[in-house]
Amino acid sequence: MKRETWGNCPDCNVGVGEAHLGNCDVARCPECGDQMLTCAKHQDCWKPVIWTGDWPGYKECFEFGWASKLTDRGWERTTPDDPESTPDLSRLGTDPSVRWDNETQMFVRK
Repeated sequence: MKRETWGNCPDCNVGVGEAHLGNCDVARCPECGDQMLTCAKHQDCWKPVIWTGDWPGYKECFEFGWASKLTDRGWERTTPDDPESTPDLSRLGTDPSVRWDNETQMFVRK
């Protein structure tokens, strides 16, 4: 699994350390970690969400060793050392061993 970082946000183009714009497709809800644009639970919440230069969830997937790859059967879990692997971002919101932490704005182990 290859570690990637970006300069500016690939959607709203803010720089590292700046708050995402309100219509950004990359920003995560600061209350629950879901995609901000589609979060129905916290539509009234607008805390600034800061762009770190990392795609949301990448750090956590690297820390947890969670990887997946696209096969002819769809996305399947694999190991981080598989050259075709990518961070398993979909697992972050569904795995019962992790929870969203409002203070760090990251998924953490329970």
